Amino acid sequence: MIPEAPGEECQTSSTARPARTSQPYGDKAKQRIGAMPCLALLASLMLTACTKEPPAHWLSDTKIPFVDFGLVWMDNERLLFQRMEQVAMATRSNPMGTFDHPLSTWSRDDGLNTLTRTKISKPCFARETGTFSYRIVKDAENGPTFRIGKPDAMVDKSLKAEAADRAFNPFTCSFQSQPSELSGHTVVPLRPGHGIVDLGRPNSADKAHLLADDGQSVNLPFTQAIVSPKGISADGEGYLVVADAQRNASCRRVWRLIPGQGASEEACLPEMSSSRVVRTALGWALDKREYECGTDIGDSGIFLITADGDLVKLAWGFVENLAVSPDGCRLAFGHAPDLKTSCLDGSFRRKTVKYIDLCALKAEILAQ
Repeated sequence: MIPEAPGEECQTSSTARPARTSQPYGDKAKQRIGAMPCLALLASLMLTACTKEPPAHWLSDTKIPFVDFGLVWMDNERLLFQRMEQVAMATRSNPMGTFDHPLSTWSRDDGLNTLTRTKISKPCFARETGTFSYRIVKDAENGPTFRIGKPDAMVDKSLKAEAADRAFNPFTCSFQSQPSELSGHTVVPLRPGHGIVDLGRPNSADKAHLLADDGQSVNLPFTQAIVSPKGISADGEGYLVVADAQRNASCRRVWRLIPGQGASEEACLPEMSSSRVVRTALGWALDKREYECGTDIGDSGIFLITADGDLVKLAWGFVENLAVSPDGCRLAFGHAPDLKTSCLDGSFRRKTVKYIDLCALKAEILAQ
């Protein structure tokens, strides 16, 4: 599953180099927040991105077939994801065969372990409490079931019992009540004591707000037109808020949100149609997507933007679910050399869970 070498040709890329800025946002964000300097895009500066494959040894392969249902680091060593497993070969009546997607963990020391083979969706892991949750479908009157707890002590709850005034908290992997005045709003509950991000009413121009547990409200410098719930992730004691990919956007904006204070712009990164943007120990990592269904993948892969503003290509190929370990040292992702990952011919096995150990390769990467 190491990417096939696409040749030595280079092409001119519209990827631009980021530079520094320090413009704060948010009513209570009076100063730059975060350890890394803020970045802005110099649109006039063009880089030449070479399609030459990065060093093969940068990419480590678990050889476990991956399905795009999510991937997270449980800690600095263990990964949680659903794997692709064929349990019945293709037949005339079933040309794709039959597949299971077991919820699994993997680490370099312990290898692969299966948590459950139950048919599930929306797996979640709360690192601070060690709590899992996911949804299962049963042939029962109560319909879909929500399962939550530790691996050896999971509890089932009917999703029908979850009232409309309850929202899912991705940081605790559980449902919680939301204020009645936010009924119908798109909300993202934060970690306990940090409040709720209110993105407003769907399809509206409502400004986002940070609502504290005591009822205080802080204006935020974005709307749901550019930020969706999946763009909000934990970052130390605060959170990163990454704008959605925008066609023809000048750059990809990233804010750092601090509970009780507000949000300040942390970076303005090259727009690569990335599905994921993460902060690492060496800088920002993005998965570049330069393809459409049925086309060549072009210059797609994973790029690193260092603290000095240099751009380094870490991996070439088709990438899904880019995730960073808590210490920022490792990137993990689903990866294939191209889009040929069909269930019909068995090529799905070409897309596997891979990782890059940034800290171990630091000298090599920063020397590029």
